Amino acid sequence: MNILLLHIPQITEDKKEIMVMPMGVFSIADYLFQNGYNVEIIHQGIEKIINPDFDIIRHIERGKFNVVCVDLHWAKQTRYVLQQLREIKKRLPSLYTVVGGITATFFANDILEQTREVDFVIRGEGEYPLLRLLEEIKSGKHRYDSIPNLTYRFNESIYNNNISFFTDDKFYQKISHSNFSLLRNYSKYLSEFLYADFDTSKELGIRDSYKNTFYYNPGKGCPYNCIYCGSYFYKKECIGKKKGYFFFDINKAVSDIKGAVKYGIDTIRISFDPDRSRDYYIALFDKIKRYNLRLIYDCFSLPSVEFIKAVSRSFREDSVLIISVETGEENVRKKIGRPIFSNRELMECLAIMNRHRVRAHIFISFGLPYEQKKNFKNASSLINEVAGLKNVGITVCPMIFDIGSRMHISPERFGVIPHIGSFQDLYRLNLSDNRTYYSTEYFEEKDILEHISKLRQLYE
Repeated sequence: MNILLLHIPQITEDKKEIMVMPMGVFSIADYLFQNGYNVEIIHQGIEKIINPDFDIIRHIERGKFNVVCVDLHWAKQTRYVLQQLREIKKRLPSLYTVVGGITATFFANDILEQTREVDFVIRGEGEYPLLRLLEEIKSGKHRYDSIPNLTYRFNESIYNNNISFFTDDKFYQKISHSNFSLLRNYSKYLSEFLYADFDTSKELGIRDSYKNTFYYNPGKGCPYNCIYCGSYFYKKECIGKKKGYFFFDINKAVSDIKGAVKYGIDTIRISFDPDRSRDYYIALFDKIKRYNLRLIYDCFSLPSVEFIKAVSRSFREDSVLIISVETGEENVRKKIGRPIFSNRELMECLAIMNRHRVRAHIFISFGLPYEQKKNFKNASSLINEVAGLKNVGITVCPMIFDIGSRMHISPERFGVIPHIGSFQDLYRLNLSDNRTYYSTEYFEEKDILEHISKLRQLYE
């Protein structure tokens, strides 16, 4: 059987978003390949950059693909994924279509009830359930009731099999997250400027500093329950019942990074920081320092001196540690589920980073649940203080309402009034980064955005 894994970004006339593929696309592709399937990954956005006339339906026909699997991970993809699948199904009605990812998992029933372009939804981790599904399709028996994590349609009824397959470090031991040979036009994907939530290119005197980047998390899950994070429900239902996260075997992580380096990457972006000790990373960094990489690392809590030193000795000087401050109000930081640290501790940490020549970038917002107008002064003061530091960048941005978050599931508990929340909202709207899609008991959405604009003026 020929299997196509298709990534469909959010593409409009003026910009391309969701250009980075989920890590799971590569692990699923490699797992299926190891189990004897002909697999190809297609990034539709990259193909359109190379050839604006690229026709995915014609490619499916020429490749004689039997099954098309599409990641529906981020909510902003929803409209574009389903529109493209509708076109594919219209011309190729016998083709099997599968979607998976966080958003697909949350809206599995809605997708099958309200659309006809999707045949199957895999909820949670997808490697083994997809393999089982392909085996069942290949056999011609079409008995889907024993396939874990599967939602499917049969005789116009929707069935949800139990989520009983969970991954762990042992499962991923022999699976590669950097087998880019399975991706068509991988060199263009790796060399393209795909995504940057902040830009250091001007201050560093370089261009396109996010090219040749390996977006890699050496593990899964999270111990925190931040009220705005859409992975809340997914972690709770799909990651397993242990401590809520796990790291890959360190030798597997080294192998993945080494593999990516062979394909030309020189920057690694890590957004997985569940353990405050960071002992795993200190050991990992020592094993990969020979590759002279740039590191961009999201800190969920303040980095320790030992970790800062490890970054300094293991990576290039243009590396950046990102610190999600979220709010200038310390008690609000605690209430929204962030790791607790004071503004003074933050400033002390930034000073230590500067002494060790490690760059920092902080993210801060305003208008979060529990924040009031009187808290604006603390946010302004913190930004002014940080703006005066050397080698520290700042981004102020609205917190976007996330599907599957605690704010979404129990908005009244946090004094939140959602403006979106249903599958149809995602299906019909072209979601923007310049909105919050929620109000609070203290702020209307427009008030939040006005305060965000004022905070930006303090450092721009």
